Amino acid sequence: MVYDFGSVPRENYELKCDFTFTNNSASDAAISYAVASCSCISLDWTRSSVAPGQSGTVSVTYFRERSADSFEKVISVFFSGSSKPVLLRVSGVFVETDASLLGEFPHRRSALGLQYDPGDFSTVHPGTPVYQNLWLANLSSKAISVDLEDFSEGFQITPSHLSIAPGSRKELMGSLAADSLSFGRRAFSFTPVVDGQRQDPVFYNALVLPDWSGLSSAEINSSAYYKIVGEVHHFGVIRQGTPGSLTIPIQNVTDKPFDILSVQASSDGVSVVVPSHVSARQRVDMQVKIDSAVLVPGANKFTICFVTDSPLKPFAEIEVQGYVEQ
Repeated sequence: MVYDFGSVPRENYELKCDFTFTNNSASDAAISYAVASCSCISLDWTRSSVAPGQSGTVSVTYFRERSADSFEKVISVFFSGSSKPVLLRVSGVFVETDASLLGEFPHRRSALGLQYDPGDFSTVHPGTPVYQNLWLANLSSKAISVDLEDFSEGFQITPSHLSIAPGSRKELMGSLAADSLSFGRRAFSFTPVVDGQRQDPVFYNALVLPDWSGLSSAEINSSAYYKIVGEVHHFGVIRQGTPGSLTIPIQNVTDKPFDILSVQASSDGVSVVVPSHVSARQRVDMQVKIDSAVLVPGANKFTICFVTDSPLKPFAEIEVQGYVEQ
C-alpha cells in the first residue's frame, strides 16, 4: 500500500513504481478510475476486468518538483461497485550530489552556483512588484559566506546575507518593482560577494509594459494596431568608422491614434529616433543611426524594441542586420 523510494539523487526527475493487486472475490473486478493528490503524478492501470484469482497493476510515475526536498503523495483507486477508494502512497527524499548541483547550477561566480545567467523576470508592470523564487548553490567542499550587494533600483533579494553549507543549495525570494520610466526590455543586476571577494554582476532581464489588466476584451480589441513595413531590415555593408543608417516605416492601420512610450536598441552603437505620437492611419518613419566604430567587424545583428500605449499591440521588436568592413 506504500512505496518508499528512499533516498534518491536529486538529478533523477522521473521515478516509477508498480502496485499489484489480486482479485480475491468470486466475481470480476475492475478499476473505474484512479486519481493522484498532485499533478506531478502520472497514472496508468489495468483497464480490463480482472477475473477471480488474477492480478492487475497500478503504475505510478512521479515527476520531481523543482524545489522538492522530499515528497509524499496519495493515489486514490476506485474499483467498480465500491464508493470507497483504496489509498496508495509513494514517498521519498532527494539527496544532493555533485551531479545534481552541477546540472541545475551550470553558471558560477567562484564557488557560488547560479541556475541562470542571465535570469528572467518575464513581464513586469510599473507599480506592481513581481516575486520569484531564486536559488543559489555552493559548488565547493567547504561552507561559503555570500553577500548580495549593489542592487539595481527596484530589485531586491532576501536574504541578502547568507551562509551556504558545502554541496548544498539555498532558496531566496527575489522581488522586482519597475517604475514608469523603465518601459521596454531592461536589465537589473546585483553583485555577489563570496567569502569577501567581489564577483562579476549577475543580471536579470524583464520586459516592462503598461498594465491593462483592468480593461475589458472589447476595450483592448478596439485599440490602435500598427504594422512594421517590411519583413527584413538591413543597414547594408559599411566600413568601420563610417556612419550608417536606415529607415523603418511604421503604419497605423486603424482609426485610433497611439503613442510610442519608449524605444531602445540592443547595441550601444545604435541610436533610434521615432515620433512619440502616431495619428490614425498615419505612417511614420523610424530613423536608425549606426556608429560602426562601436560595432564589431563582420556580421552584426541587433534588435530594436519599442513600447506603445496600445493594449492590442503593446510592444514590437525589429531585427536589424548588416556587415561592418575593416
